Amino acid sequence: MKTQKRMFMAIACALCAATLFGTATDVPVVSNVNFDQPVGGRTVTVTYDLADAPAIVTVDVLTNGVSIGADKVTRLEGDVNKVVQPGSHRFKWFARRDWPDHRITESIVSVRLRAWALAEPPPYMVADLETPSNVTYYASADALPGGVTNDLYKTSRLAMRRVNAVGVRWNMGRHPTENGYTSSRPQDKIHSVQLTNDYYIGVFELTQGQWKRIAGFYQYSDVTTDGVREVYPLQYVAFTEMREAAPVSSGNPPALDSTGSYIFPAPPAPNSFLGTLSSLTGVAFDLPSECEWEYACRAGNYGAKWGDGSLIQLKGGADAGEDTNLTRLGAYKKNADAIQPVGSYEPNSWGLYDMHGNLWEMCLDWFGVDITALDGAVNPIPPSNNRRVDRGGAKHSTQYQCHPAYRDSDNPAGRSLGIGYRLVSRIAQ
Repeated sequence: MKTQKRMFMAIACALCAATLFGTATDVPVVSNVNFDQPVGGRTVTVTYDLADAPAIVTVDVLTNGVSIGADKVTRLEGDVNKVVQPGSHRFKWFARRDWPDHRITESIVSVRLRAWALAEPPPYMVADLETPSNVTYYASADALPGGVTNDLYKTSRLAMRRVNAVGVRWNMGRHPTENGYTSSRPQDKIHSVQLTNDYYIGVFELTQGQWKRIAGFYQYSDVTTDGVREVYPLQYVAFTEMREAAPVSSGNPPALDSTGSYIFPAPPAPNSFLGTLSSLTGVAFDLPSECEWEYACRAGNYGAKWGDGSLIQLKGGADAGEDTNLTRLGAYKKNADAIQPVGSYEPNSWGLYDMHGNLWEMCLDWFGVDITALDGAVNPIPPSNNRRVDRGGAKHSTQYQCHPAYRDSDNPAGRSLGIGYRLVSRIAQ
């Protein structure tokens, strides 16, 4: 069969530092990028060479030098959107299905490859919970097959958004300029913090469908109708089942390393949900510290603002009126009387859904009364207590409780219909 071949443009990105899979010092380089398409065919084969270091390779297709859009290059097969080792590689793009109204042979088409060092992976990571060894990466939300809001990423896939946090020092807590601030609530007070890791965080709260694909059964919940329950947030799972798989006590305050930074707790127990998920996927999953949670929730917006940059009215008390900005972002006391499917409201400006309301999200931290004792800390985790921190509010919460800095707590060994979870995966530094 005759074929036509074209040489394509390639980009090798000089990204280095830490990685999800260990420290990498070499910079990956892409070269010898070629296009191979049977005459009249609509399946494109791209070959390329990768040198110097493993990388995650992503692709963009252009006409006349302009991208056709990430949403039109999603049907791919082979060595793309995943970790690849140095050597020669190939992948296919099924253009007939992605771009059906265009004839590639009549277009000025080129492909642009980007090699992301494992230290600086793409903005989105997706774990396939039906084929857990299949972990893919994407340069944008549009590049995810079907788009990030597709029910696929609420049931059989786990979509994670990268948060760049290394070296950023910011003020955590309830700011004095915000409505509802009171100096009599020291657990919320403003204090300076810093994180040492970039991390991926769940685009959505963990769902019943995602739990079932790893645990093998549905957990007790408010929504029990098969075919419907899959996209609702997971309920009634204790912290100990999620992470430790054994009863826990308050223990000792977290240790400090030689630099004075707080050390994250040991990884989840192998027989816990998170331990099992990590083993099956090869990716280290965990729960967020409340510092990681609040940083992601605020999405760079501080002062009297929600994570999308809109102003917070923040009226306390059971009879507080509706906050129109919060109503757009999540289910709470004034706009819902039941939990809602994940992603039912608008995301914050970093593309994260349901950071306010629906279900409380339990974090790693012990509940410390005076969080200002951690002022200036790196990777702050408040001192031990007998309860774990909950964040974000729930469908029965007031707008005051849905504030980005509001802190509540629960028994880590107990189950509750009001508690859910959001996962993280830290990028090692």
